[in-house]
Amino acid sequence: MAYETGDGDVGARHAVLARSPDHFRLEVLSPFGALAVVASDARELVVYARREAKIYRGPATAASVGAYARVSIEVGDVTSVLLGMPPQRQSTGPASVVRDEAAGAFKLVAPTADGRALVWLEPETLLPVASETPLANGGRLRVAFGSYQTIGSLRFPHAIDMRAEPGGHVVHVRYAAPSLNTAIADDLFSVPPRPGLEELALDQYAAGGGL
Repeated sequence: MAYETGDGDVGARHAVLARSPDHFRLEVLSPFGALAVVASDARELVVYARREAKIYRGPATAASVGAYARVSIEVGDVTSVLLGMPPQRQSTGPASVVRDEAAGAFKLVAPTADGRALVWLEPETLLPVASETPLANGGRLRVAFGSYQTIGSLRFPHAIDMRAEPGGHVVHVRYAAPSLNTAIADDLFSVPPRPGLEELALDQYAAGGGL
Protein backbone atom coordinates (compact mmCIF):
# COMPACT_ATOMS: atom_id res chain seq x y z
CA MET A 1 0.00 0.00 0.00
CA ALA A 2 1.40 3.41 -0.99
CA TYR A 3 0.23 6.95 -0.20
CA GLU A 4 1.01 9.44 -2.96
CA THR A 5 1.08 13.16 -2.20
CA GLY A 6 2.44 16.22 -3.92
CA ASP A 7 5.62 15.81 -1.87
CA GLY A 8 6.31 12.21 -2.87
CA ASP A 9 5.24 8.65 -2.12
CA VAL A 10 5.26 6.72 1.15
CA GLY A 11 4.77 2.96 0.83
CA ALA A 12 4.99 -0.16 2.98
CA ARG A 13 3.73 -3.72 3.16
CA HIS A 14 0.44 -4.01 5.02
CA ALA A 15 -1.69 -6.78 6.42
CA VAL A 16 -5.29 -5.91 5.55
CA LEU A 17 -8.51 -7.09 7.17
CA ALA A 18 -11.87 -5.79 5.99
CA ARG A 19 -15.47 -6.72 6.74
CA SER A 20 -18.50 -5.10 5.16
CA PRO A 21 -19.92 -2.60 5.68
CA ASP A 22 -17.56 -0.52 7.85
CA HIS A 23 -14.88 -2.55 9.66
CA PHE A 24 -11.22 -2.65 8.69
CA ARG A 25 -7.74 -3.13 10.14
CA LEU A 26 -4.42 -2.22 8.54
CA GLU A 27 -1.10 -3.33 9.99
CA VAL A 28 2.03 -1.65 8.66
CA LEU A 29 4.60 -4.47 8.55
CA SER A 30 8.34 -4.65 9.06
CA PRO A 31 10.77 -7.56 9.58
CA PHE A 32 10.35 -6.96 13.32
CA GLY A 33 6.54 -6.95 13.44
CA ALA A 34 3.84 -4.34 13.01
CA LEU A 35 5.10 -0.74 13.04
CA ALA A 36 1.59 0.65 13.29
CA VAL A 37 -2.02 -0.48 13.37
CA VAL A 38 -5.06 1.38 12.02
CA ALA A 39 -8.43 -0.07 12.95
CA SER A 40 -12.09 0.85 12.77
CA ASP A 41 -14.99 -0.97 14.41
CA ALA A 42 -17.55 1.47 12.88
CA ARG A 43 -17.72 3.35 16.19
CA GLU A 44 -14.18 4.72 16.45
CA LEU A 45 -11.00 4.81 14.41
CA VAL A 46 -7.69 4.14 16.14
CA VAL A 47 -4.08 4.56 15.05
CA TYR A 48 -1.57 2.69 17.23
CA ALA A 49 1.84 4.18 16.46
CA ARG A 50 4.11 1.53 17.94
CA ARG A 51 7.39 3.42 17.45
CA GLU A 52 5.96 6.45 19.24
CA ALA A 53 4.31 4.33 21.98
CA LYS A 54 1.12 6.31 21.35
CA ILE A 55 -2.48 5.54 20.52
CA TYR A 56 -4.51 8.10 18.57
CA ARG A 57 -8.25 7.66 18.90
CA GLY A 58 -11.23 9.40 17.30
CA PRO A 59 -14.73 8.85 15.91
CA ALA A 60 -15.12 6.72 12.79
CA THR A 61 -15.59 9.65 10.41
CA ALA A 62 -14.16 10.93 7.14
CA ALA A 63 -12.13 13.49 9.10
CA SER A 64 -10.51 10.70 11.11
CA VAL A 65 -9.61 8.78 7.96
CA GLY A 66 -8.10 11.96 6.53
CA ALA A 67 -5.99 12.46 9.65
CA TYR A 68 -3.74 9.52 8.74
CA ALA A 69 -4.33 8.89 5.02
CA ARG A 70 -4.77 12.46 3.74
CA VAL A 71 -7.87 11.18 1.87
CA SER A 72 -11.01 12.19 3.77
CA ILE A 73 -13.62 9.54 3.07
CA GLU A 74 -16.04 7.63 5.30
CA VAL A 75 -14.90 4.37 6.88
CA GLY A 76 -17.59 2.53 4.91
CA ASP A 77 -15.99 3.78 1.69
CA VAL A 78 -12.58 2.56 2.88
CA THR A 79 -14.02 -0.89 3.57
CA SER A 80 -15.81 -1.10 0.21
CA VAL A 81 -12.68 -0.16 -1.71
CA LEU A 82 -10.50 -2.61 0.25
CA LEU A 83 -13.05 -5.32 -0.61
CA GLY A 84 -12.72 -4.49 -4.30
CA MET A 85 -16.08 -2.76 -4.66
CA PRO A 86 -17.16 0.79 -5.53
CA PRO A 87 -18.33 2.82 -2.51
CA GLN A 88 -21.97 2.13 -1.72
CA ARG A 89 -24.58 4.88 -2.08
CA GLN A 90 -28.37 4.84 -1.73
CA SER A 91 -29.96 5.60 -5.09
CA THR A 92 -32.54 8.39 -5.07
CA GLY A 93 -34.03 7.54 -8.46
CA PRO A 94 -33.86 5.21 -11.45
CA ALA A 95 -30.39 4.22 -12.60
CA SER A 96 -29.34 4.10 -16.25
CA VAL A 97 -26.70 2.22 -18.21
CA VAL A 98 -24.98 3.61 -21.30
CA ARG A 99 -22.10 2.49 -23.46
CA ASP A 100 -18.97 4.58 -22.84
CA GLU A 101 -17.13 4.15 -26.12
CA ALA A 102 -14.08 6.12 -24.97
CA ALA A 103 -13.61 3.84 -21.96
CA GLY A 104 -14.68 0.68 -23.77
CA ALA A 105 -17.05 -0.11 -20.91
CA PHE A 106 -20.63 0.10 -19.78
CA LYS A 107 -21.30 3.11 -17.53
CA LEU A 108 -23.85 2.79 -14.75
CA VAL A 109 -25.27 6.16 -13.63
CA ALA A 110 -27.25 6.35 -10.38
CA PRO A 111 -28.62 9.54 -8.79
CA THR A 112 -27.73 9.99 -5.12
CA ALA A 113 -28.37 12.57 -2.43
CA ASP A 114 -25.04 14.26 -3.18
CA GLY A 115 -25.08 14.01 -6.98
CA ARG A 116 -24.44 11.03 -9.26
CA ALA A 117 -22.57 7.78 -8.61
CA LEU A 118 -20.84 6.36 -11.69
CA VAL A 119 -19.53 2.83 -12.15
CA TRP A 120 -17.75 1.57 -15.27
CA LEU A 121 -18.21 -2.16 -15.97
CA GLU A 122 -16.14 -4.44 -18.18
CA PRO A 123 -18.57 -5.46 -20.96
CA GLU A 124 -17.94 -9.22 -20.92
CA THR A 125 -17.65 -9.89 -17.19
CA LEU A 126 -19.57 -6.85 -15.84
CA LEU A 127 -16.85 -6.47 -13.21
CA PRO A 128 -16.20 -2.89 -12.04
CA VAL A 129 -13.11 -1.31 -13.56
CA ALA A 130 -13.64 2.22 -12.23
CA SER A 131 -16.03 4.31 -10.19
CA GLU A 132 -16.67 7.95 -9.36
CA THR A 133 -18.63 8.66 -6.20
CA PRO A 134 -19.85 11.98 -4.77
CA LEU A 135 -18.64 12.90 -1.27
CA ALA A 136 -20.58 14.81 1.35
CA ASN A 137 -18.03 17.66 1.22
CA GLY A 138 -18.75 18.28 -2.46
CA GLY A 139 -15.73 16.37 -3.73
CA ARG A 140 -15.50 13.17 -5.75
CA LEU A 141 -13.87 9.83 -4.97
CA ARG A 142 -12.37 8.14 -8.02
CA VAL A 143 -11.35 4.48 -7.82
CA ALA A 144 -9.77 2.21 -10.45
CA PHE A 145 -9.89 -1.60 -10.16
CA GLY A 146 -7.53 -3.84 -12.13
CA SER A 147 -5.43 -7.02 -12.23
CA TYR A 148 -8.42 -9.28 -11.58
CA GLN A 149 -7.55 -12.83 -10.55
CA THR A 150 -9.69 -15.81 -9.68
CA ILE A 151 -9.95 -16.77 -6.02
CA GLY A 152 -12.14 -19.84 -5.64
CA SER A 153 -15.26 -19.04 -7.65
CA LEU A 154 -14.79 -15.25 -7.48
CA ARG A 155 -12.83 -12.68 -9.48
CA PHE A 156 -11.06 -10.15 -7.25
CA PRO A 157 -9.03 -7.04 -8.20
CA HIS A 158 -5.43 -7.15 -6.99
CA ALA A 159 -4.70 -3.54 -8.02
CA ILE A 160 -6.81 -0.68 -6.63
CA ASP A 161 -6.08 3.04 -6.92
CA MET A 162 -8.13 5.59 -4.98
CA ARG A 163 -8.09 9.37 -5.40
CA ALA A 164 -10.24 12.01 -3.68
CA GLU A 165 -10.76 15.21 -5.66
CA PRO A 166 -10.07 18.03 -5.31
CA GLY A 167 -6.60 17.25 -3.98
CA GLY A 168 -3.52 15.43 -5.18
CA HIS A 169 -3.54 12.54 -2.71
CA VAL A 170 -3.77 8.98 -4.04
CA VAL A 171 -3.78 5.63 -2.24
CA HIS A 172 -2.47 2.61 -4.17
CA VAL A 173 -3.31 -0.92 -3.01
CA ARG A 174 -1.59 -3.97 -4.48
CA TYR A 175 -2.72 -7.29 -3.03
CA ALA A 176 -0.35 -10.27 -2.96
CA ALA A 177 -2.44 -13.27 -1.86
CA PRO A 178 -5.83 -12.20 -0.51
CA SER A 179 -8.24 -14.61 1.16
CA LEU A 180 -11.97 -14.02 0.76
CA ASN A 181 -14.97 -14.84 2.98
CA THR A 182 -12.77 -15.55 6.00
CA ALA A 183 -14.23 -15.27 9.51
CA ILE A 184 -12.63 -12.40 11.47
CA ALA A 185 -12.98 -11.94 15.24
CA ASP A 186 -14.64 -8.68 16.29
CA ASP A 187 -11.79 -7.69 18.63
CA LEU A 188 -9.38 -7.39 15.69
CA PHE A 189 -11.18 -4.24 14.59
CA SER A 190 -10.51 -2.38 17.85
CA VAL A 191 -7.45 -1.31 19.82
CA PRO A 192 -8.09 -1.13 23.58
CA PRO A 193 -6.07 1.18 25.86
CA ARG A 194 -2.72 -0.30 26.85
CA PRO A 195 -0.65 0.40 29.97
CA GLY A 196 2.30 2.67 29.31
CA LEU A 197 0.94 4.06 26.02
CA GLU A 198 -0.08 7.68 25.72
CA GLU A 199 -3.62 8.28 24.41
CA LEU A 200 -4.21 11.26 22.13
CA ALA A 201 -7.00 12.62 19.96
CA LEU A 202 -6.72 11.37 16.39
CA ASP A 203 -6.74 14.89 14.96
CA GLN A 204 -3.30 15.32 16.60
CA TYR A 205 -1.81 12.63 14.42
CA ALA A 206 0.55 14.02 11.77
CA ALA A 207 0.45 11.54 8.93
CA GLY A 208 3.14 13.08 6.77
CA GLY A 209 1.30 11.72 3.74
CA GLY A 210 0.37 8.32 5.19
CA LEU A 211 1.71 5.55 7.34
